[in-house]
Amino acid sequence: MARQSSWSSRTLAHFRQGGKLEPFRLLRQDARNLRRRWVSDWTVFNQLVVASAVYVFFTNILPGITFASDLYVLTGRSWGTIEVVFSTGLCGVIFAVFSAQPLTILGVTGPFSVLAENLYELCSDSFKVWLFVYIYIDIYISF
Repeated sequence: MARQSSWSSRTLAHFRQGGKLEPFRLLRQDARNLRRRWVSDWTVFNQLVVASAVYVFFTNILPGITFASDLYVLTGRSWGTIEVVFSTGLCGVIFAVFSAQPLTILGVTGPFSVLAENLYELCSDSFKVWLFVYIYIDIYISF
């Protein structure tokens, strides 16, 4: 089996053969190849796909429900199971579509629950509205 060359050697070979500088050339090539893979993801549907999808669904939903019940109590009933399940699903779908990685596990974890609890206590001690402070923190983190 032939060994694949590295990205830098392929790029140098492209320029040595008289290739011109094409911005985003490899990104376009990856998008064309990705289209074929997405089609095969939907057309090659078998029992293994169903089993994997069910497994990933439950590995995402069960910790979300568990930590959501803790968050419901620790945040003064501000954040419950419905919000956690909805946000986990929405973020998972958006990330899987735009990252081109279909197997993505996102969700609420233990450290996140501890952070949310401490932030809620800090806001309630200083008479701040917790959800507004949390939104501002999320916006700050996203940049």
